[in-house]
Amino acid sequence: MKKNIVQDLLMRVVAMILIIMAGYSFAQSKYEVVREAKRDGKTYFYFSVDCSDKNNCTAVGHEYPQDTGNAYAIIIERTTDGGATWQFQHSGLPSQATFNDGHFLRKVDAIDSLNVVLAGDGGKILRTTDGGDTWYQQQFAIVAIADISFSDSATGMAVASGAILRTADAGTTWEKVANLPNEWYQSCKAYSATEQKAFVFGRGRVYATSDGWQTWHSGDTLFDDESGGQFWRNLEFAYFYSQQILIAGGAHHAEENPDIFHNALIAISQDGGKSWTEVFDSMTQIVGGVFSIAINSEGRGIALGYGAGVLTTTDYGLHWNPDTLNLEKPPLKFYSATLAGDDEVLFIGQNTVNAKIIKARIPQLLIARTQLENVIYSVRVYPNPASTDQLNISSLQRRYGVTYALYDVLGRKALDIYPDKQNNASVSIAELPIGAYKLFVNVDNLQLPVTTVCIIK
Repeated sequence: MKKNIVQDLLMRVVAMILIIMAGYSFAQSKYEVVREAKRDGKTYFYFSVDCSDKNNCTAVGHEYPQDTGNAYAIIIERTTDGGATWQFQHSGLPSQATFNDGHFLRKVDAIDSLNVVLAGDGGKILRTTDGGDTWYQQQFAIVAIADISFSDSATGMAVASGAILRTADAGTTWEKVANLPNEWYQSCKAYSATEQKAFVFGRGRVYATSDGWQTWHSGDTLFDDESGGQFWRNLEFAYFYSQQILIAGGAHHAEENPDIFHNALIAISQDGGKSWTEVFDSMTQIVGGVFSIAINSEGRGIALGYGAGVLTTTDYGLHWNPDTLNLEKPPLKFYSATLAGDDEVLFIGQNTVNAKIIKARIPQLLIARTQLENVIYSVRVYPNPASTDQLNISSLQRRYGVTYALYDVLGRKALDIYPDKQNNASVSIAELPIGAYKLFVNVDNLQLPVTTVCIIK
């Protein structure tokens, strides 16, 4: 009897240690402001930020014209230590330039630590080959460049309203390679010269080329005038995870006020844009639209928009869950997500009075693996530690007759879990007390321990 009491106390101590460690890990994943947009007492805004790796990032924006009428000073900032410190860079543009002069720089593509390209209004493109010490400028007779994308240090593209520009010499020279219908294209993606593929996306329509930029076709289209639905027309940008996986985002606009956003919209294509599946169309209290997405190589990432929070995914964008940032009020608009390495994201938060660059550790995803008698079974369990009432299990195998079960630290079964045909499950753990649990999988007539799940809600 005394032995059982001691064993019970020991197991509870171990459980509490696991919970404390899990809670510390969870706390470490909170969002952090790494840059406030202020200089010499003046406030400025950001348009875009991009990172070539976990240390080197460049942000571009403009001063807030509070005391200068309609005049804007261009802002270019750079960090070489992952956002801990930032340095201003001279762009070579006039120190004060008006919007009508076409000096807004809206997009940045950090190709590597030395090569960075900026683009924006008035058809302006700026590039540096030395990390920003010197900048070279080109200008084209187009209204505005909406997006730029480089597949390597030499090959890149830019998209504007109805025009596609291409460079093969790191932006030294550009040529117009296509004229598309006069629609507003918001995003583009260039792949390597050997693969000769590129995509352009805007307002629910995809254009693609696969012959070295010579011809573009719109067969990869979400809608047409006859059969298309409003959902697809409201998808305004695409995140190109790979040449096969495209994730489009947008928002329903209120008819009485186009500046008000309702449901956040997300659709995904897993065949290069040929077919699409709606995966998120929901009005949440914290996300009113989706206008930027970043996903790492393990399928973990975030989607940003209007509101006080973000959406997170752990399965390459197939499922999304809201997450509150609680950074400030009134709610910010979040955009320009960029991977900083494979575990962190930098993005911009902005409202009518200030702007911030924010760093976040993207959702942690535990890949558990067990092996017994030549049976190998791997699953993803999230969130873990579990701070919500829902636990998700995603299988990396397809086996018949699989079930799961949670056991507490005393070895008592706490919950039976019955997955779907793909061996995935999403179950409520609202009734389970805080503690450490062991997840088992029943497969091939064997019960295998998979991982420890900590509930900290």
